[in-house]
Amino acid sequence: MASSAAGTPAPSSASRYQKMETISDNVEGILDLCPKYASKILNIECSDKNPAETYMVYMERHRKPSVLSRAALKKMCGFSYKTFESATTADKMDMSALNALLNCIFKVKDDGRDFTELLNKVREITNVRNDVMHNLSSVNDPTKFGVIQTKLFDLIEEAKLFYPGSVSEINIMERELQLEINCGFSPGCSELAYHCHCVLAEGITITNKFFHDYAEEALNFDMGYVKRTEVFHPLEVMLQDERSNKLHFQDLFKSSNEEIVLVSGEAGAGKTTLLLNIILQFNAAPYLQGYEVLLYIECRDRTTKSLQQVARQHFGDNFCLKLGGEDKVLQALKQLHVLFLVDGFDEKNTISTAVLEELLKKTWHSNSRILFTTRPHTVEDLKKLIAQNHRKLSQYKISPLTELSEQLAFIARYEQVLFPAPTPSQAMQERFSKLDPQLRQLFTEPISLLHFCSIYKETPEKIDRWRSFNDVSRDTLQLQKTIVAAKLISIGAPNNDVLIDDLFMVFGKCSLEFLCCNKMTFTDAERVRLLRKCCDKINFYCQGVDAGVFLNVMLKVKRSLSGSAGTTYSFAHKSTQERLAAHYITEEMLKANNPCLTDLGVTDETCPSLYEVLLCVVQLLHDEDSIKFSQHWQELKDALRHADVTTFGAVRDCVRRCPDVPQMAELAALTDLTQAWVVMAGG
Repeated sequence: MASSAAGTPAPSSASRYQKMETISDNVEGILDLCPKYASKILNIECSDKNPAETYMVYMERHRKPSVLSRAALKKMCGFSYKTFESATTADKMDMSALNALLNCIFKVKDDGRDFTELLNKVREITNVRNDVMHNLSSVNDPTKFGVIQTKLFDLIEEAKLFYPGSVSEINIMERELQLEINCGFSPGCSELAYHCHCVLAEGITITNKFFHDYAEEALNFDMGYVKRTEVFHPLEVMLQDERSNKLHFQDLFKSSNEEIVLVSGEAGAGKTTLLLNIILQFNAAPYLQGYEVLLYIECRDRTTKSLQQVARQHFGDNFCLKLGGEDKVLQALKQLHVLFLVDGFDEKNTISTAVLEELLKKTWHSNSRILFTTRPHTVEDLKKLIAQNHRKLSQYKISPLTELSEQLAFIARYEQVLFPAPTPSQAMQERFSKLDPQLRQLFTEPISLLHFCSIYKETPEKIDRWRSFNDVSRDTLQLQKTIVAAKLISIGAPNNDVLIDDLFMVFGKCSLEFLCCNKMTFTDAERVRLLRKCCDKINFYCQGVDAGVFLNVMLKVKRSLSGSAGTTYSFAHKSTQERLAAHYITEEMLKANNPCLTDLGVTDETCPSLYEVLLCVVQLLHDEDSIKFSQHWQELKDALRHADVTTFGAVRDCVRRCPDVPQMAELAALTDLTQAWVVMAGG
């Protein structure tokens, strides 16, 4: 401890000690004393409970089926259900869980006792707990511990009235409480409580500022920026094994009682958008009130190597130094209700996988939760990783937008932004409604609806020529080329279609290489190599043109939330990366030298990561050159088999996605199906 020349404590140290004492009294009172004595009263109420019984089993034993159904009991327990289902003691429960448990037990027993006043006293303590843990002025208030004491003694006095047969036991409890209060402040014991307070007060303020960077979304195709909350279309989810019974995404936090939630969705289904909107709603949405802290982890990240770095990115260097390092922050987080959002397991790499393993190995608060998103083809890999760490999970999938009303509602949000006017004309919605119904039913993912909006805004006349979804993909790629050409012309490059095509082939090859390695984000060295290749192409046609302009159009530029890392570059969306890779493979196959997939770097091992690419190549090559398609069909079919197209559902999806390619029905021979298939021409 620093001191003055006279040997007396420096004012700053004394002030800090006094502040720490106040905070520790308040936080320890809430985190330790209140739950400890509330649980003692719970034990009196549950004196007939078998020590090995969980609280759910105990309540089931007392439940009157004619009065309260099992489903109603589960709903009444709410977010705490998973805790009550596994806990045999209340030792690790906080006041929120104890309040909920006592409420449930009294309602389940329904034995005529008037428990109103006792529950009111418990509720008052819970309210003080919420005030202290979330209000900076309250936790720094030196009088607040006196309020906590008063509420605790009031609860004990009410317990004497409610349990007259246990007055002697409650009197002993009262003396124990007074003795603990008299013991006073202990710096060593209260450091963790102080750190918890710092995370909940100053730390959350810091992360909120960082997360504010996600408030706006840069639309593809240079269409400008939108506020995410204005265009977010509330998604629906289903249990993995169901095809109906849709739930609003908010219900994920009510219907699931497991510590890990897995949400899968097809390419462009809105998985990342869902998580980013949860981030933006975190401080206001009622369905998130059970959580105190939020952390966001991107599996595509190739720079964050540990949970310590995750903590530093969210809370900043200065805050971590103040608490004594990232490990101190993580220790505090283990005491709090944390919601971990883990985005894009299908985009994981060796570095991010190490972070996920560390996340799953640590023991977090029982009210914490980890929400993963992934594409369907990596669901089993994620489940294995979770099982290896002895965790339980609930599994959901994002429901596709199959109804016209859903599709129009999605388009309407963007129409108001892309065509601002006092009263939107709804012309974009009307044009979508007039699409051929068979084509329209393929626009089931948000990303494809966004592509429709982009093309309608820039080149609406092309929509009239659409006959298949392949036409949509082709026009989407052409729109990207048009935007790139306009950017290059604006800096002095010639209007040269061959130059643009060559640059897109450079990017397509890079896209394929990255997909084979499951990468979306560039290191500095990889970006420089790509820039050099683009420079070589541009210099062949013209001099003095900055290739960096092309990269800035094609890639998404992201600056570190914490400011501790540099700018990173990545593909704007994985579907964009896949479209570029498919374009590259198709153009190479159309050449006279007729390269095969292995010549282009596609192997049996990489095929599962290239499922979307392979489907796109099948469509493009079939439409461009039927002879070339026939030459390559066998290897494309084999590649799809290695991409796990070996089940009825997978084959059906391929046939649905490529309706103009009758050869796709041959994929049924790759499965163990016993059903007879009927392949019909036309609609």
